[in-house]
Amino acid sequence: MNSKEINPVVTIAIITYNQKELLRETIESILAQKTEYSYEILICDDASTDDTASMCLEYQANHNGLIKYLRLEKNSGITANSNQGIKYGKGKYFALIGGDDLFLPNKIQVQTKYMEENPEVTISYHPVDIFDSASNKTLLITNQTKVDTPRTLHELVQICIPGSVSVMVRNDALPECGFDNRLPTVSDWLFYIEVAAKGKIGFIPETLARYRKHGNQASFRTFELLEESLSNLDLAAEKLSYIKDLSFSIKKGKARYLAGEAFRQLMSGNRILANELLTRANTQQPSMTYKTGIVYTKLPIPKEWHSKYRYFFKKIF
Repeated sequence: MNSKEINPVVTIAIITYNQKELLRETIESILAQKTEYSYEILICDDASTDDTASMCLEYQANHNGLIKYLRLEKNSGITANSNQGIKYGKGKYFALIGGDDLFLPNKIQVQTKYMEENPEVTISYHPVDIFDSASNKTLLITNQTKVDTPRTLHELVQICIPGSVSVMVRNDALPECGFDNRLPTVSDWLFYIEVAAKGKIGFIPETLARYRKHGNQASFRTFELLEESLSNLDLAAEKLSYIKDLSFSIKKGKARYLAGEAFRQLMSGNRILANELLTRANTQQPSMTYKTGIVYTKLPIPKEWHSKYRYFFKKIF
C-alpha cells in the first residue's frame, strides 16, 4: 500500500469515542489488509476525553496521506461523527468500522472486487464474527439463515443488516445529507435503506470482519434506543413514499424489531415489558405468533425456564 496515495478507491471511516485501548488494534487490522485497491483511513473522533488524540496524530504523522485524524469539537453522537467520514471521504466506496471492531485481512480486497464486478449493487455486506472481548471467543456468526440476510429493499426494511462493520456502499449512492441527524445514535438502518433504494443489495457469503462484544456499546442499549430505532422506519416512509408497498414492509419491520426486543426482555426475566412489546408488535402486524407470545408472557414461569428454552423462544419471537 502506497502511503502517498491521493486517489483512494475506498474510504474507511473509523467511528470512535474513548476507545484508545482498543482503537490501535482496529487501525492495525486495516493497515494489515492484503489488497490491490488503494484506500484511505479517516479516524473520526467524537471528542474523546482519553488520550485518543495523541495516538491518532502519531498514526497520521507516520502514515502521511493514508491516515487522517478528524475530531469533533464537542461530543455529538454516532451520527454526527459518522458524517465526518462522509464529508471528507474521497473514495469511490465507503466503509465504516467501530473503533473497537476488526477487519479480517481480505475484507477490502474481496468486498471491493465484488462491488467493482457488480456495478448495479449500491450496498453490499457479509457475515460478521461476533466475539467476546474478554475471551476472544466467537459468540455468533451473523447471516447464517435467510431470515436475517436481507437481499431486497423490502427485506431490508423488514430487518436491518446486522453489523455496520460488514457494509460497503457506493459514494455516488450516498444520501444527500449522509446519516440523518434526526437520529443522533442509531441512524444506520435508514442509511442502508436510502442507499439500497438507488440500486441493488449484494451479499458476500464470507466472514470478513469481527464485531467486539463488551459493555459499552449501543447494541447493549437496545431498549433505551428502541424508539429511535423504530423512527428509522418512520423517516424511511417519509423519504421514500414513492416505493410501492413500503408501508406494509415498514409495519412488518417494526413488528419484528419489537418482537426481538420482547425476546431480549423475556430472557432478562422482564415478563411485563416483554408482554407490552409483543402487544405493540401485534398491533403493527397481527399474528398468531405474537398472540401466543402475549399469552405466554402472562404466565408466572421462572426466568431460568426461559433461558433453558432460549432457542425455541427466539424462533417464535
